[in-house]
Amino acid sequence: MAAEDGEHVRPKAKLPDPPDPASLPPAKQRRIEIQLKDQRFLYFEDDQLVWSGPISSGTRQHPTPKGRFRVQSKDIDKRSGSYTNSFNRPTPMPYSLQFHGPYFIHEGYLPDKPASHGCVRLRYEDAKFVFDRMQLGDRVIVTS
Repeated sequence: MAAEDGEHVRPKAKLPDPPDPASLPPAKQRRIEIQLKDQRFLYFEDDQLVWSGPISSGTRQHPTPKGRFRVQSKDIDKRSGSYTNSFNRPTPMPYSLQFHGPYFIHEGYLPDKPASHGCVRLRYEDAKFVFDRMQLGDRVIVTS
């Protein structure tokens, strides 16, 4: 693939898929850490890193809240109550984990930079994995 200025542009490498959630033993504790500066998440079970991946968090105008939270709700087919898509329909937010008021971790577009209205977007495979493993009350830690 060629860039407009004639330079060669490498296509993005496909990221590996997370482990099969059913293949993991039960965990006593689970937490997800969101690292805003690095645009990454780290998922832990019983203090062992199980999986990590890229995110897209909130912009400066719509920042993702920092702090220590808990999963408040889970919704596999969540739709935004505030934002619409290009079809003027409520924006889909699949595999949603609510962690603070109107803020969720969910599947969404990852443009390699903060681009949401404050939610934390994960790629499909990661959102599904985290949704399958996390439970109500599990810790969500958001840091700079």
